[in-house]
Amino acid sequence: MADPRPGSSDRLDSWKAIADHLGREVRTVRRWEQKLGLPVRRVPGGRGHSVFAYVSEIDAWLKANPPAHLATANGNGEDKPNGSRARAWQWRIAAGMVLLVGAAGAIWRMHPPALDAGDLTFQVKPGAILGLGPSGEERWRHSLPDDEIAWEVLSHSGGPAAMLEKGGGVIVGLETRSRKSNNASLPGQLLWFTRAGQLRKTFSFQKPVSFGTTQYKDWIIIDFHVREQSGRRQIAVCGRDYRWWPSLVTVLDDNLEPRGTFVNAGWIQQVRWLAADRLLVSGYFNPRKGGMVALLDTNALDGQSPPSEDRTYECTSCGSATPLRYVVFPRSEVNRVTGSDFNFAVLEIEDGHIVARTVELKSEGAVTGAEVLYQLTPSLDIVGASYSDRYWEWHQALERQGKIHHSRAACPDRDGPRSVEVWDRARGWRTVALPR
Repeated sequence: MADPRPGSSDRLDSWKAIADHLGREVRTVRRWEQKLGLPVRRVPGGRGHSVFAYVSEIDAWLKANPPAHLATANGNGEDKPNGSRARAWQWRIAAGMVLLVGAAGAIWRMHPPALDAGDLTFQVKPGAILGLGPSGEERWRHSLPDDEIAWEVLSHSGGPAAMLEKGGGVIVGLETRSRKSNNASLPGQLLWFTRAGQLRKTFSFQKPVSFGTTQYKDWIIIDFHVREQSGRRQIAVCGRDYRWWPSLVTVLDDNLEPRGTFVNAGWIQQVRWLAADRLLVSGYFNPRKGGMVALLDTNALDGQSPPSEDRTYECTSCGSATPLRYVVFPRSEVNRVTGSDFNFAVLEIEDGHIVARTVELKSEGAVTGAEVLYQLTPSLDIVGASYSDRYWEWHQALERQGKIHHSRAACPDRDGPRSVEVWDRARGWRTVALPR
């Protein structure tokens, strides 16, 4: 692993400076940092985790991730640097955007047998969302307003869209949108289309939330999950502020109307249904600087993440409800030694088994460099935890560099993480030792 020694003249002190150095737009650079491991650092204690980066690290990362690779991995056709934001807009409008395949069931023929899960394709172009059949043929086209650009089809657990059983149709998510005329950011959107491709209804997070005297209102959509059972449909959806750390979760009814909003002091990456009134969310918790998983009661959703000593993270416009349980995972030794920022949690649920995977270190071109795996029950009790093989490879590499001064055999955490922080309504915050 490279060990650059950057100096002050090597430092880029904002998202804009980083984007200008790369010749890209800020939102593209943010996406690369989130999804591809672009080496961006956070200022400890900075508002919204202010960022900086070093030219030497950025250039080394770019050398390992050439433009053709970035275009493929990013899925948005951005394979040429641009000298200015204006040229970036022109190029994107001319070239088109994201092509994502893999939605459930097909809905576009008038008298079809249904398409298989992998046969439906959505394509976002500067002026439209296209529904394409298995051979790439256009089944329908939804035109966007003249002054609007849709940036990306949101890929979630079931693919880029969710097939609805009750009433038919499909839900498509757009992470974010913009205005052509002034580059203004528009909120992300869920769109409900009929089988014939007619737009039935949309949903966007619109309501601002306040932490202290600061309002947050520029919401992009990150994930959604549909539950249909016994004739009842519920759609859980999460979003976060485009620039800063607050996140939102809500549940939509049959008509895409929200009921209650949970606000988290930190990014939320995923929402997953456990039962008709139980929802899991995962991501990061800023006050305690660790990955998180929370269990929510959807009948009492209108509230916020657990209290902390730092009043900066207290929502002053939220409801009074609290999670049923909230678990924060500590940063690992590798995470701390390398100066990595987030160890956000990602959920994997199969046959009643829940695994929370915390990303402790981003590898080149991916976000799966070094991980900790936590096995949980549906009530979020932890029954086991261990480090991935890749984690111990990084540990050994850091030993060789003299940054870690003990072997795996002598590591205090050789048997896995020792504890997590847990909050529940009855006992508040406490440290819970893990099975060894």
